[in-house]
Order: sequence, then C-alpha cells, then structure tokens
Amino acid sequence: MGSSVTVIIPCHNYGRFLAESVRSSLDQDEIDVHALIIDDASTDDTPRIARKLAAGDSRVSYVRHDHNHGHIATYNEGLDLADTEYTVLGSADDLLARGALRRAVTIMEAEPAVGFVYGVARPFVGPPPQQVDADAPYSYITHAGQEWFASAYLLGRNIPSAPSVVVRSSLQKQLEGYNPDLPHSGDLERWLRLALHGDVATVLGVDQAFYRLHDTNMHRTKFADHLLGLRQRRAAFESALQHLDSPASTRAQLQRAADRVLVQDTFVLMLRMIRRRQLDRHQAAGLLRYALKPSSSPGRPPVFGGATQVRQAVAMADAVVRWPRRLVRVRMQVRANRRAAPR
Repeated sequence: MGSSVTVIIPCHNYGRFLAESVRSSLDQDEIDVHALIIDDASTDDTPRIARKLAAGDSRVSYVRHDHNHGHIATYNEGLDLADTEYTVLGSADDLLARGALRRAVTIMEAEPAVGFVYGVARPFVGPPPQQVDADAPYSYITHAGQEWFASAYLLGRNIPSAPSVVVRSSLQKQLEGYNPDLPHSGDLERWLRLALHGDVATVLGVDQAFYRLHDTNMHRTKFADHLLGLRQRRAAFESALQHLDSPASTRAQLQRAADRVLVQDTFVLMLRMIRRRQLDRHQAAGLLRYALKPSSSPGRPPVFGGATQVRQAVAMADAVVRWPRRLVRVRMQVRANRRAAPR
C-alpha cells in the first residue's frame, strides 16, 4: 500500500508505557509509519527511553520541551509537524491494534470523501489485552459528515476515542488546531469540526485501539472534576455549533438535544455520588444549578427554566442529600424498638 501515517505520541511522565506504545505503531503492517514523540517536559525517565527509541529506529522522532506547554499546545505542535498523508493523535499510554492503520487507510482510499475513520478503542487496566490477528475480518459504515455531526448532538457524548481516529492530514491542516479553551473536551469539539468538512467512517467487527484506564474512576474522581467535565462537554458542543452554516433555529435545536443528555448525565452523577456519600448539599445544588443553567448559545431558552427552578433545585438537593441519613436513623430506631419489644 505504501501510504504514510504519522502517529503523534504526546508524553508527560508516562515513560514506563512509552516503548510499548511506540512499538504498537511501528508494528503496523503495509503502512509507512512515522512515530513522533513529543515530551512535554517530563520529569521521569521519558527522555532516556525516547532517545533510545529514536536512536534505534529511523521511523521515530523525538521532540522535548524544556518547560511544560500543556497537552493542547502539544497536540497542535504535533499536527503542525506531521507531513504524512494521514495522522493519528495517540498517547504514550495507549496502543494501536494490529492492522488498525491498514484498515483505516484502506477505507479512506476507497472513500475519498471520508475525512476521518474511527473504531472501537477498548479500555483496559494493567497488562494489555491479547490482540486479534491483523487480518481479522471487518466491515465499515460511512456517514455523511453533517448527519454524523447532528447525531453526535442527539447522543450528547464523545464517541470516538483519540487513539482509534485516523484523519487525512490535509483536512487537519485545513482547520485550526485543538481549542485551548477546551482542555477537557478538545477531542469532542475537534471531531465535530472535522465532520463539517468531510464524511466519517466507522470500523466494525474489530478493535482499532486500546485505551488504558488509570486509577481515576468514578469512585475516586473528585466532585469538581466531574462538574468540570460536564461543563467542558457542553462548551465543546456550543463551540462546534459556531462553525455550522445553518440557521440559528437549527443550531438551537441541536444544542437542546445535547443539553437533554447532559442534564440526564448530571442527575445520574448526582445520585451515584450521593449513594457513595461523596456529595454534600452544596455540591448537589451546584450540579443542579449546572443542569438548569441556560446555554450561552444565542436564541435559545434554558433547558428547564430560570431562577425559580434553580431555587427549587437547591431545595431538591437538600432533600435528596438528607434523605439517606434520615432513612438510616429510621432504620436504627425500628431495630431499637424491635429489641426493646417484650417477647
């Protein structure tokens, strides 16, 4: 095939995973792969490992920052440096599946209108999962870009995971880079903007990448991080809509669709954290205020309403948070009464 792909591998203190990540890129068959490691001023052994990898294989390049630039600036630097037909924005702790790049490139060469291809990025903890054969059977489906864009708002969530996404470099360079105002949802906004300039294809039947999970799951992640993630997701949807050449009414309709999902996710998050005793009254009220807050998109009403609904939300939060404690006290009293009852 001979098509060329740059796999951009930003790294900050993930030296222990770096060699494995680079190897998963270089082992792709039938593709001219270039692995670009960008070390964002790591303080671990990343420099030693990266220099060894670059010295041992001409397909590996290494760039090191003398101070931390942040991940968004590092992503955009990688996109600027890539000079191949296709690009992948990976991570030092993620892996490409065998044959992933060949599958994606085959699809894009057969479908010239497709701007990017993505597939399943399977999460894992600990040792990487066993990979399937690179020649495992697969299929794909294409979506008109604007239809995919609209469906993303109906889903209200980020579907493609970065290590599985292969993009035409010409399209990458046609658009501005990752939005520095969206450090926690830049991927989502990027996919939405790309979809406005090309069709989208999804690989079916095989994994395209493996996404490493760290010890930051729902049980341990702080309330503030969850709330920030929700706010950033909404901001990504709002930002992408500014690039949609459609009437204001259409943009408002799409934002309302995304907001409905965000509100549902907010309430689910609140109830989960209450059950785990991770949320107090003020935090619950903050989540509800967020859920009821109007979008900044012009020409559209709040999701549920305004100040009255927020006041009601605070009262609801107080009741919901206090309810488990009251239930415990009632149960304890019932048990005490049973023990005290004459036999």
